[in-house]
Amino acid sequence: MQAFDYVITLMSFVYALAIAHVLATAGDIIGAWSRVRFSWLNAAWMLFELLAILAWWIGLWGARHAPTWNIANIAELFVLAIILYLEARVICIRVPLDGVVDMQRFHDEESRKYIVIYVVLAAATVGLNIQARGGYQVDVADTIAKNNAVLAMLVLSVAGSIFSSRRGQAAIAIGLFVTWIWYFGTLQGALA
Repeated sequence: MQAFDYVITLMSFVYALAIAHVLATAGDIIGAWSRVRFSWLNAAWMLFELLAILAWWIGLWGARHAPTWNIANIAELFVLAIILYLEARVICIRVPLDGVVDMQRFHDEESRKYIVIYVVLAAATVGLNIQARGGYQVDVADTIAKNNAVLAMLVLSVAGSIFSSRRGQAAIAIGLFVTWIWYFGTLQGALA
């Protein structure tokens, strides 16, 4: 086992827990559907969380050629993985066994928390993409293009943390959705 394999295994556990939490919540919402006051805005942010986890996991592939991993690099990535997991916990409504599941109220009351965490993660992503790390074999043009997409997500999520109107939130969610399509559709190439 090489250092990358060891590190990616740790991160994968955290990513898997975050994905499991979002999917379990989606399953709970479906199971309680007759009691759900659905919010497509909250559902959109749950989707954005899944896409962010996937992007972070795929993004670590670029570090596979790093000859060594110091504790600072491992700790930095582990803390960011923990933040991804915590965002997954914050973004997902707790579905009670009985009573109304009010996703709209949940989004109105809790969205600022999970959007601010999203802002932190987007800013950290930009920072890590800029940061030069020995041993990484990256395509500079590709990294700049991906950073442009992440910068767009950062700006949109900052706007989402400021503007709380439904129209503003809807426009921001649509913008983020389009940006994720751009990111995965044109910027994220095949792993080789």
